[in-house]
Amino acid sequence: MPKPYSEDLRKRVIDKTNEGKTVEQIMGELDVKETFVYAMRKLHKDTGSIAPKKPSGGRPPSISATQLAQIKTLVLETPDITLAEIKERLSLVASISRICDAINYKLNLPLKKRHSLIQVKTEKM
Repeated sequence: MPKPYSEDLRKRVIDKTNEGKTVEQIMGELDVKETFVYAMRKLHKDTGSIAPKKPSGGRPPSISATQLAQIKTLVLETPDITLAEIKERLSLVASISRICDAINYKLNLPLKKRHSLIQVKTEKM
């Protein structure tokens, strides 16, 4: 998401509008786009403020907190479980890549289960 224009620039647009300058003059003097000038004028007229709007929050997560806890429990109990098996056992709607991202980045579980590999090697010897 792009960074909002500074409060200073927003104020200068409104000040120049109040001075009676046209949109074209404001665009030329402040080097801004026409849509920005119109947006600032409308925002100031509707709300009386020139502050940028708050972010909407984005898309809700595809894996809930309770599902994350279930995934963690399942992975810790059976370290050799595949992502497809996790999806099937928990009836998750999320994609395999989302489940993988959740395990790696949200739960911070290791990608390779080294402790299970060490046990297998010691048993064979």
